[in-house]
Amino acid sequence: METEKIGKVTLDYSKYPGRDYYCDGEVEGQLLEIVRREEPGSYGKVIEERRDWPTLYHLSELRGNIIRWIPFDGTEKVLEIGAGPGAVTESLAPRVRSVDCVDLSRQRSLINAYRNRDQDNITIHVGNFADVEPELPDDYDYILLIGVFEYFEHYIDAPDPFRAELMRILPHLRGWKEGRADTGRLVIAIENRLGLKYFAGCREDHTGRFFEGVENYEKRSAGVRTFTRPALERIFADCGARIIRIRITNSRPRSIPTAGFRAARSSRRISGISTGTGCCCLMRRWPGTGSRRTGCFRPSPIPMRR
Repeated sequence: METEKIGKVTLDYSKYPGRDYYCDGEVEGQLLEIVRREEPGSYGKVIEERRDWPTLYHLSELRGNIIRWIPFDGTEKVLEIGAGPGAVTESLAPRVRSVDCVDLSRQRSLINAYRNRDQDNITIHVGNFADVEPELPDDYDYILLIGVFEYFEHYIDAPDPFRAELMRILPHLRGWKEGRADTGRLVIAIENRLGLKYFAGCREDHTGRFFEGVENYEKRSAGVRTFTRPALERIFADCGARIIRIRITNSRPRSIPTAGFRAARSSRRISGISTGTGCCCLMRRWPGTGSRRTGCFRPSPIPMRR
Protein backbone atom coordinates (compact mmCIF):
# COMPACT_ATOMS: atom_id res chain seq x y z
CA MET A 1 0.00 0.00 0.00
CA GLU A 2 1.73 3.17 -1.20
CA THR A 3 -1.09 5.61 -0.40
CA GLU A 4 -3.90 5.81 2.13
CA LYS A 5 -6.83 8.19 2.50
CA ILE A 6 -7.93 9.39 5.93
CA GLY A 7 -10.99 11.50 5.25
CA LYS A 8 -9.82 13.96 2.59
CA VAL A 9 -6.11 13.72 3.55
CA THR A 10 -3.69 11.64 1.46
CA LEU A 11 -0.80 9.75 3.07
CA ASP A 12 2.05 8.71 0.76
CA TYR A 13 4.05 5.70 2.00
CA SER A 14 6.22 5.25 -1.10
CA LYS A 15 9.35 6.26 0.89
CA TYR A 16 8.33 4.80 4.25
CA PRO A 17 11.06 2.38 5.48
CA GLY A 18 8.55 0.10 7.22
CA ARG A 19 9.08 1.21 10.81
CA ASP A 20 9.08 4.43 12.82
CA TYR A 21 12.47 5.74 13.91
CA TYR A 22 11.04 8.32 16.29
CA CYS A 23 8.34 7.93 18.94
CA ASP A 24 7.31 9.73 22.13
CA GLY A 25 6.04 6.50 23.68
CA GLU A 26 2.55 5.35 24.58
CA VAL A 27 1.21 8.90 24.59
CA GLU A 28 1.22 8.83 20.78
CA GLY A 29 -1.12 5.82 20.77
CA GLN A 30 -3.43 7.67 23.16
CA LEU A 31 -3.39 10.76 20.95
CA LEU A 32 -4.23 8.66 17.90
CA GLU A 33 -7.27 7.21 19.69
CA ILE A 34 -8.42 10.70 20.70
CA VAL A 35 -8.21 12.19 17.20
CA ARG A 36 -9.91 9.13 15.71
CA ARG A 37 -12.78 9.42 18.18
CA GLU A 38 -13.24 13.19 18.46
CA GLU A 39 -14.33 15.60 15.77
CA PRO A 40 -11.57 17.90 14.42
CA GLY A 41 -11.32 21.12 16.40
CA SER A 42 -13.18 19.77 19.44
CA TYR A 43 -10.21 18.85 21.61
CA GLY A 44 -10.78 21.51 24.28
CA LYS A 45 -13.01 19.25 26.39
CA VAL A 46 -10.48 16.38 26.11
CA ILE A 47 -7.70 18.68 27.32
CA GLU A 48 -9.82 19.73 30.29
CA GLU A 49 -10.76 16.16 31.15
CA ARG A 50 -7.26 14.65 30.87
CA ARG A 51 -5.44 17.60 32.47
CA ASP A 52 -1.99 16.40 31.41
CA TRP A 53 0.83 18.12 29.56
CA PRO A 54 1.13 15.83 26.48
CA THR A 55 -2.54 16.27 25.60
CA LEU A 56 -2.39 20.04 26.06
CA TYR A 57 0.92 20.27 24.19
CA HIS A 58 -0.13 18.28 21.15
CA LEU A 59 -3.82 19.19 20.81
CA SER A 60 -4.15 22.82 21.94
CA GLU A 61 -5.05 25.24 19.15
CA LEU A 62 -2.62 27.73 20.71
CA ARG A 63 0.19 25.86 18.99
CA GLY A 64 -0.99 27.53 15.80
CA ASN A 65 0.27 30.89 17.11
CA ILE A 66 3.70 29.97 15.75
CA ILE A 67 2.57 30.77 12.18
CA ARG A 68 -0.39 33.08 12.77
CA TRP A 69 1.74 36.15 12.07
CA ILE A 70 2.57 35.04 8.51
CA PRO A 71 0.48 37.03 5.97
CA PHE A 72 -0.94 34.16 3.90
CA ASP A 73 -3.52 35.14 1.28
CA GLY A 74 -4.87 31.67 0.51
CA THR A 75 -2.92 31.07 -2.71
CA GLU A 76 0.29 29.67 -1.18
CA LYS A 77 1.81 26.25 -1.76
CA VAL A 78 3.56 25.17 1.47
CA LEU A 79 6.01 22.43 2.47
CA GLU A 80 6.10 21.54 6.18
CA ILE A 81 9.15 19.44 7.10
CA GLY A 82 8.83 17.50 10.35
CA ALA A 83 5.07 17.99 10.63
CA GLY A 84 4.67 15.48 13.48
CA PRO A 85 1.13 15.10 14.90
CA GLY A 86 -0.09 18.11 12.93
CA ALA A 87 -0.47 20.94 15.46
CA VAL A 88 0.93 23.45 12.95
CA THR A 89 -0.70 21.75 9.95
CA GLU A 90 -4.09 22.24 11.63
CA SER A 91 -3.60 26.00 11.69
CA LEU A 92 -1.85 26.14 8.33
CA ALA A 93 -4.17 24.19 6.00
CA PRO A 94 -7.27 26.47 6.22
CA ARG A 95 -5.14 29.50 5.30
CA VAL A 96 -3.23 28.29 2.23
CA ARG A 97 -3.86 26.56 -1.10
CA SER A 98 -1.99 23.32 -0.38
CA VAL A 99 0.25 21.73 2.26
CA ASP A 100 2.80 18.97 1.66
CA CYS A 101 3.93 17.47 4.98
CA VAL A 102 6.99 15.27 5.52
CA ASP A 103 7.54 13.20 8.66
CA LEU A 104 9.56 10.13 9.63
CA SER A 105 6.81 8.56 11.73
CA ARG A 106 3.74 6.77 10.37
CA GLN A 107 1.95 6.98 13.72
CA ARG A 108 2.52 10.71 14.02
CA SER A 109 1.43 11.17 10.42
CA LEU A 110 -1.80 9.25 11.16
CA ILE A 111 -2.50 11.60 14.07
CA ASN A 112 -1.96 14.51 11.70
CA ALA A 113 -4.27 13.00 9.09
CA TYR A 114 -7.13 12.20 11.49
CA ARG A 115 -7.08 15.60 13.18
CA ASN A 116 -7.14 17.32 9.75
CA ARG A 117 -9.33 14.79 7.90
CA ASP A 118 -11.80 17.45 6.73
CA GLN A 119 -9.08 19.36 4.84
CA ASP A 120 -8.76 18.40 1.17
CA ASN A 121 -5.46 20.23 0.54
CA ILE A 122 -3.05 18.12 2.63
CA THR A 123 -0.66 15.41 1.44
CA ILE A 124 1.57 13.72 4.02
CA HIS A 125 4.77 12.06 2.81
CA VAL A 126 5.86 9.47 5.38
CA GLY A 127 9.61 8.81 5.37
CA ASN A 128 13.04 10.37 5.72
CA PHE A 129 13.25 13.80 4.08
CA ALA A 130 16.44 12.73 2.26
CA ASP A 131 14.41 10.02 0.48
CA VAL A 132 11.31 12.15 -0.14
CA GLU A 133 13.13 15.32 -1.22
CA PRO A 134 14.20 14.34 -4.78
CA GLU A 135 10.55 13.92 -5.79
CA LEU A 136 9.31 17.20 -4.28
CA PRO A 137 8.53 20.15 -6.61
CA ASP A 138 10.59 23.35 -6.66
CA ASP A 139 7.81 25.94 -6.52
CA TYR A 140 6.88 26.23 -2.84
CA ASP A 141 5.90 29.69 -1.63
CA TYR A 142 6.82 28.75 1.94
CA ILE A 143 8.88 25.97 3.53
CA LEU A 144 8.44 25.50 7.30
CA LEU A 145 10.98 24.05 9.74
CA ILE A 146 9.19 24.31 13.09
CA GLY A 147 11.33 22.84 15.88
CA VAL A 148 13.31 20.84 13.30
CA PHE A 149 16.48 22.76 12.38
CA GLU A 150 18.21 22.03 15.71
CA TYR A 151 18.03 18.27 15.08
CA PHE A 152 19.87 18.26 11.72
CA GLU A 153 23.07 17.17 13.46
CA HIS A 154 21.30 14.01 14.67
CA TYR A 155 19.70 12.99 11.37
CA ILE A 156 22.08 14.32 8.70
CA ASP A 157 25.37 12.52 8.04
CA ALA A 158 27.56 15.42 6.88
CA PRO A 159 30.54 17.39 8.28
CA ASP A 160 28.29 20.48 8.51
CA PRO A 161 24.72 19.14 8.60
CA PHE A 162 23.04 22.52 9.07
CA ARG A 163 24.45 24.11 5.93
CA ALA A 164 24.27 20.86 3.99
CA GLU A 165 20.56 20.39 4.69
CA LEU A 166 19.72 24.02 3.97
CA MET A 167 21.41 23.68 0.59
CA ARG A 168 19.17 20.67 -0.06
CA ILE A 169 16.00 22.50 1.04
CA LEU A 170 16.39 25.97 -0.48
CA PRO A 171 16.18 24.91 -4.17
CA HIS A 172 12.58 23.82 -3.52
CA LEU A 173 11.53 27.44 -2.99
CA ARG A 174 9.77 29.12 -5.89
CA GLY A 175 12.28 31.03 -8.02
CA TRP A 176 15.37 29.96 -6.08
CA LYS A 177 17.03 27.97 -8.87
CA GLU A 178 16.45 30.79 -11.34
CA GLY A 179 18.03 33.37 -9.01
CA ARG A 180 14.89 35.49 -8.97
CA ALA A 181 14.38 38.31 -6.47
CA ASP A 182 10.84 37.20 -5.60
CA THR A 183 11.58 33.71 -4.26
CA GLY A 184 9.50 31.78 -1.78
CA ARG A 185 10.31 32.01 1.92
CA LEU A 186 11.82 29.68 4.48
CA VAL A 187 10.37 29.87 8.01
CA ILE A 188 12.39 28.43 10.90
CA ALA A 189 11.36 28.20 14.58
CA ILE A 190 14.18 27.48 17.00
CA GLU A 191 15.13 28.26 20.60
CA ASN A 192 17.62 31.04 21.32
CA ARG A 193 20.85 29.43 22.59
CA LEU A 194 21.41 32.37 24.97
CA GLY A 195 17.82 32.85 26.08
CA LEU A 196 17.60 34.70 29.38
CA LYS A 197 15.88 31.79 31.07
CA TYR A 198 19.02 29.67 30.64
CA PHE A 199 21.11 32.27 32.47
CA ALA A 200 18.42 32.25 35.16
CA GLY A 201 19.01 28.54 35.79
CA CYS A 202 16.55 26.71 33.51
CA ARG A 203 17.69 23.45 31.94
CA GLU A 204 18.41 23.39 28.21
CA ASP A 205 15.13 22.41 26.52
CA HIS A 206 16.50 19.46 24.55
CA THR A 207 19.26 17.94 26.68
CA GLY A 208 17.81 18.71 30.12
CA ARG A 209 21.23 19.86 31.35
CA PHE A 210 22.01 23.17 33.03
CA PHE A 211 23.93 25.78 30.98
CA GLU A 212 24.36 23.34 28.08
CA GLY A 213 23.60 25.95 25.42
CA VAL A 214 25.22 28.82 27.32
CA GLU A 215 28.47 26.81 27.27
CA ASN A 216 27.97 26.15 23.54
CA TYR A 217 27.24 22.42 23.85
CA GLU A 218 30.78 21.47 24.87
CA LYS A 219 29.76 17.84 25.49
CA ARG A 220 28.19 17.53 22.00
CA SER A 221 26.54 14.26 22.99
CA ALA A 222 22.85 14.82 22.30
CA GLY A 223 22.87 15.38 18.52
CA VAL A 224 21.03 18.67 18.95
CA ARG A 225 22.09 22.32 19.16
CA THR A 226 20.52 25.75 19.01
CA PHE A 227 22.09 29.04 17.92
CA THR A 228 22.43 32.75 18.58
CA ARG A 229 21.21 35.26 16.01
CA PRO A 230 24.74 36.00 14.65
CA ALA A 231 25.36 32.25 14.24
CA LEU A 232 22.11 31.83 12.30
CA GLU A 233 23.01 34.84 10.15
CA ARG A 234 26.37 33.25 9.28
CA ILE A 235 24.76 29.91 8.37
CA PHE A 236 22.20 31.61 6.13
CA ALA A 237 24.83 33.84 4.52
CA ASP A 238 26.96 30.82 3.67
CA CYS A 239 23.92 29.34 1.90
CA GLY A 240 23.23 32.56 0.00
CA ALA A 241 20.48 33.79 2.31
CA ARG A 242 19.96 36.46 4.95
CA ILE A 243 17.54 36.90 7.84
CA ILE A 244 14.94 39.53 7.02
CA ARG A 245 12.74 39.41 10.11
CA ILE A 246 12.93 38.04 13.63
CA ARG A 247 10.04 37.62 16.03
CA ILE A 248 10.65 36.60 19.60
CA THR A 249 8.49 34.51 21.91
CA ASN A 250 8.90 33.75 25.60
CA SER A 251 8.47 30.01 25.12
CA ARG A 252 9.75 27.10 23.04
CA PRO A 253 8.80 27.05 19.34
CA ARG A 254 6.67 23.94 19.85
CA SER A 255 5.18 25.19 23.13
CA ILE A 256 2.22 27.38 24.10
CA PRO A 257 1.95 30.16 23.13
CA THR A 258 4.65 30.78 20.57
CA ALA A 259 5.68 32.70 17.45
CA GLY A 260 8.82 33.45 15.38
CA PHE A 261 11.43 35.13 12.90
CA ARG A 262 12.21 35.34 9.14
CA ALA A 263 15.20 35.04 6.85
CA ALA A 264 15.91 36.02 3.22
CA ARG A 265 18.36 35.41 0.41
CA SER A 266 20.74 38.01 -0.88
CA SER A 267 18.66 39.31 -3.77
CA ARG A 268 16.14 36.55 -3.16
CA ARG A 269 13.64 36.42 -0.34
CA ILE A 270 13.28 33.77 2.34
CA SER A 271 11.98 33.87 5.85
CA GLY A 272 12.62 32.05 9.09
CA ILE A 273 11.66 32.10 12.79
CA SER A 274 13.96 32.52 15.74
CA THR A 275 12.37 32.12 19.12
CA GLY A 276 13.78 32.83 22.54
CA THR A 277 12.65 33.91 25.97
CA GLY A 278 10.89 37.28 25.86
CA CYS A 279 13.92 39.47 25.19
CA CYS A 280 16.49 37.58 23.16
CA CYS A 281 19.97 37.89 24.63
CA LEU A 282 22.78 37.36 22.11
CA MET A 283 26.58 37.43 21.98
CA ARG A 284 27.90 39.87 19.41
CA ARG A 285 31.29 41.43 18.57
CA TRP A 286 31.40 45.10 19.38
CA PRO A 287 33.24 47.37 16.87
CA GLY A 288 36.87 48.20 17.67
CA THR A 289 37.20 46.02 20.77
CA GLY A 290 37.55 42.50 19.46
CA SER A 291 35.75 41.34 22.60
CA ARG A 292 32.46 39.55 22.92
CA ARG A 293 29.70 41.11 25.00
CA THR A 294 26.07 40.40 25.61
CA GLY A 295 23.57 42.49 23.65
CA CYS A 296 19.79 42.48 23.87
CA PHE A 297 17.11 43.47 21.37
CA ARG A 298 13.41 44.00 21.79
CA PRO A 299 10.94 41.54 20.28
CA SER A 300 8.31 42.48 17.70
CA PRO A 301 4.74 42.13 18.99
CA ILE A 302 3.02 38.89 17.97
CA PRO A 303 -0.75 38.61 17.46
CA MET A 304 -1.90 35.80 19.76
CA ARG A 305 -5.21 33.94 19.85
CA ARG A 306 -6.53 33.37 23.35
